[in-house]
Amino acid sequence: MSTRRIGLWLLTTLFFFFLAFTLVVWGLNRMLVGGTPALGSGTILTVRLQGAIGEVAQQGPFVGPITVREIDEALRRAAGDDRVSAVFMEVGPLGGGYGKTQEIRAAVRRFRDSGKPVIALLEIGTNLDLYLAAAADTVYQVPTG
Repeated sequence: MSTRRIGLWLLTTLFFFFLAFTLVVWGLNRMLVGGTPALGSGTILTVRLQGAIGEVAQQGPFVGPITVREIDEALRRAAGDDRVSAVFMEVGPLGGGYGKTQEIRAAVRRFRDSGKPVIALLEIGTNLDLYLAAAADTVYQVPTG
């Protein structure tokens, strides 16, 4: 065989192995992750606001903290979705500072303007947590908090 022919054969084989590997990874991803979950009417969106609030969404295989933008986008979508009837927030302890908390609070207020209720649960009530939870219609606090 000539060198050119061997090189072409190797390149073609490499391409097919790459294609097969891509299809296997895609298939495993579809099996493990699945599709989007189905929402029934009366669904309550649960938002856990605990720990650090990130600046930028994490890229790659590692999941970073939730960002203000992701929270705002989720609340905007929920406000316009007839299947979502309320939001339940688990608040605290937050570690994002008052600037980020003020933005999240504004997103919660916009959601409330849609006429749907917001319920907040506080485990440990720091000033930052209370400030955010006060944007809700109803606030529950654990007695030991």
